[in-house]
Formats: sequence, structure tokens, C-alpha cells
Amino acid sequence: MTIHWLHPDNQSRQHAVLAFMRLKGHHTATVLAEAIQSIHAKFNIEKKVCCTTTDNGSNFVKAFVEFGSATGIIPDPAILNVEADNQIDTVIVGNEGIEIEVDNETMPNEHAAEASKAFDSENPEQIEVPNATRWNSLFDSLSVLCDIFDKGKRLALNQSMEELRLQIPPFHVDDVAFLKEYVNVMKPVAHALDIIQGETYAYIGILLPTVVVTRSKLESMSQTELEYCSSLVLSLLDGINSRFERQFNNESCVLAAAFHPMFRLAWLRQYDTTTKASSIKKRMLQLIEVELDNQQQQQQP
Repeated sequence: MTIHWLHPDNQSRQHAVLAFMRLKGHHTATVLAEAIQSIHAKFNIEKKVCCTTTDNGSNFVKAFVEFGSATGIIPDPAILNVEADNQIDTVIVGNEGIEIEVDNETMPNEHAAEASKAFDSENPEQIEVPNATRWNSLFDSLSVLCDIFDKGKRLALNQSMEELRLQIPPFHVDDVAFLKEYVNVMKPVAHALDIIQGETYAYIGILLPTVVVTRSKLESMSQTELEYCSSLVLSLLDGINSRFERQFNNESCVLAAAFHPMFRLAWLRQYDTTTKASSIKKRMLQLIEVELDNQQQQQQP
């Protein structure tokens, strides 16, 4: 379990590892809830925790619904990646019925390094292998491949794979076109994941504006002529809308973004009507007035 807090002097975001606990047996909702409560009690932070970020596994969700406040759950950044995974493993291309499958076991790391050096011994580029535990690993891997293709090294890479006797079909021109389009479509999602999963700027207030910007970029792509990945774009949009609908209706999440000096209300006007932005502005003023009154009362002798 990690913990994040704001420095009292400059409001910079601080973070640390709070606990590292082994859970024996089945990781049921009860076991998780007891573990979380025991850590909170050990460090005397039961009344200081404002919000908890978990993944969206059923055991975690049940733990918070039954033993805590369900509204305190903020989605883990990985759920952005879940929506892409539904379309990425096998993508049906156009009307031709072409299937492009991604297999993480196709090229082990040692073979990837050998292939890199074989086709460019002077400037070897590490061909990264997708890793299920790293959210952006597939995107990063394909980005490296596209960089190689952009340098005109497709045939050299194919030759290297053949010399190493890797059981990988050679990359054809259509494959390159597909991969470049895929990387371009997934770039906003990958960038959003980097922001949300970061330690320095990942305030709660950054979540909704990041989602809005990501969705806006995907919507723009949906209006363009995509040869291969139009279904991927639509799937990402549908998934993002359904996954984050609750957070957009969560006053705490909206206010956190509205009070963030980087975003304020601009993102909300882009997402929704000015009516909602106006109501949130009124709510912000109310909260500020309450806080000012509290401070004045505390300063009185």
C-alpha cells in the first residue's frame, strides 16, 4: 500500500510506501478489508484518508461496498487499458477479414536483443517485448517497431528474424501501415496512462480532465478516414464513457478538478454544458465561503 499527501507548506504531492503485506489464502473482500483497516489503524490514519485508489476487481469493489464508502473508490489507471485489450489481441481489419494477432511469447527478450543487433550492429535499437504487468508495454513495443520502419529498415528486420529462425512471419507493407495507424490511435490513451499512473502530478483533480482530453482526441480520430482501426477507436470511446460515467457524476471528483489551478472549469465546459459548469462554480464559492468562515472563527481569541 502506498500513501500520498500534500505538503503543508507548498502543497506539493508527497508519496511513500506505507505497507507491504503478504495475504495468505484467498484474497476475498473480507480479507482485503481487514488488511486495509489494520494498516490504517497501525499508522493512525483512519480519519485522514480521503480517497483510496484500487483496481476494479470484484473483490476490491465488494470490500469497499461492504466495509467502506463505495464513493471513495477511484478507478485504477489500468482500466483505460482494459478497454483497448478487448480490441487489441485480435483486430479485424476492414472488409478483408484480415486478422492481426499479438502474441507476447512470440519473441523472447533475448531474441529481441539479438534481432536488434543483427539488423543494425552500429546503432542497435532494443525491440521491446510486451509485458502483461506493464500497462503501456504493447504500445511502447510497437512504437519502437514503427521507428524502425520509418528508418527504412523493414527488410533488414525481416532478414534478421529469418536468420535467427524466429517463428515470426515477415512484416509486409500492409502490416507496417496497420501498426502505424494503431500506434497513432493508441497514443492519447498511452499518454493518459503515463499521466494518471505517475507519482508527481497524479492528483485526483487530474483524472477527469485527462479523460476528457483523451476522449476529445479519440473523437477527432473517429471523424477521420481510418483504414484499419476505426472499430478500435469506437471501442475505446464506448469503454471510456461507460467506465468513467460515475466519476463524472461524482461531485468530489469534479470539484477536485475544478479547484486544480491547471484546469479550473475549462475542461468541464468542454465535457458538458455551461449549465453544469455554472452550478459547479456556485458550489466552489460556497465551499470557499465555508472555509473562510472556519478560518476566521479559529483565529478569534
